[in-house]
Amino acid sequence: MSCEELGFLDWVAKMNEKITFVLLNLKEHREITEDDYSLMKMWFGRWRCGEHPLYQAKMEGTVETVVQQGLFSANTSVLNSEEGNGMIVDTTIEEPIKE
Repeated sequence: MSCEELGFLDWVAKMNEKITFVLLNLKEHREITEDDYSLMKMWFGRWRCGEHPLYQAKMEGTVETVVQQGLFSANTSVLNSEEGNGMIVDTTIEEPIKE
């Protein structure tokens, strides 16, 4: 059986396959081979030196406060059918003062 060196795209596909299996083994806490370990050392060295940095987009957290008024609100909102230039206007009716 003879061996022949892989072309660039075949080599990239084979590296992708090897890295995928190494990552699966690491996530499932299984042993990796010495070849896999040396491959991870090579990739870690590239990452640590800052070669080819990759970035991840993250959403910035914002705090929003939402208040729902209606069921237990002191003011009730009623759709008023009286026109305001042909539009239905939402008006607030205050509760009468109890004496």
